[in-house]
Amino acid sequence: MSTVFVSYVREDLKAVSRLAEVLREFQVTVWLDKTALKPGLRWQDQIRKGISKGDFFLACFSKAYVKRQKTYMNEELTLAIEELRQRPTDRAWFIPLKLNAVEIPDRSIGAGETLRAIQWVDLHSDWTTGMENVLAVIVPGSERIPRLIAQLDNRSARKRIEAIGALGRLGPLAKKAIPHLLEMVPKEEASPFGSSPLAAIVDTLRAVSHKGSEATDALQRKIGAT
Repeated sequence: MSTVFVSYVREDLKAVSRLAEVLREFQVTVWLDKTALKPGLRWQDQIRKGISKGDFFLACFSKAYVKRQKTYMNEELTLAIEELRQRPTDRAWFIPLKLNAVEIPDRSIGAGETLRAIQWVDLHSDWTTGMENVLAVIVPGSERIPRLIAQLDNRSARKRIEAIGALGRLGPLAKKAIPHLLEMVPKEEASPFGSSPLAAIVDTLRAVSHKGSEATDALQRKIGAT
């Protein structure tokens, strides 16, 4: 899975921790100085390595960042821009994030361009949509999961089965859908649509968890007995 370096100022730790928690749900390794810096090693060297070896660099811009007269985040940005200039321009690596209503810094990245030339993500106006946009780049396919989970409550059995199948095709990325799938079982057992939704749930639970469970096995036996 991907490794992501997150650059931020201390005042934004709460929002950044929320961001990191979501990324970790999708098996993304998050490099945060608060947890990644190892005692006894030169911390500046560790940061340089974390940036250069990361699959993505997330720059969290905020009002707190703008107010800072001095911050090591600026040094991280300098290192990241140097790294960015060596990478292909047709692949996302540096992702600017807005934690609140601020402008992306007009900071040069070379060739007459600034950071504002890179498409940013607004987490302030709409956190869910913003995170879906981030995940679409870092973990392709995962951005669909919240909408597929919502579709599990659709009144149409066909729509529900489509969502169940789509979650199954995403495999372990869709682990957060397991509680919702299990909640569906008694409802589908009482529905007039036969065993098709239940069979789809069993297949998806196995695909998502990569292994069976007692609940899944019992559900499959029940379907076979009907």
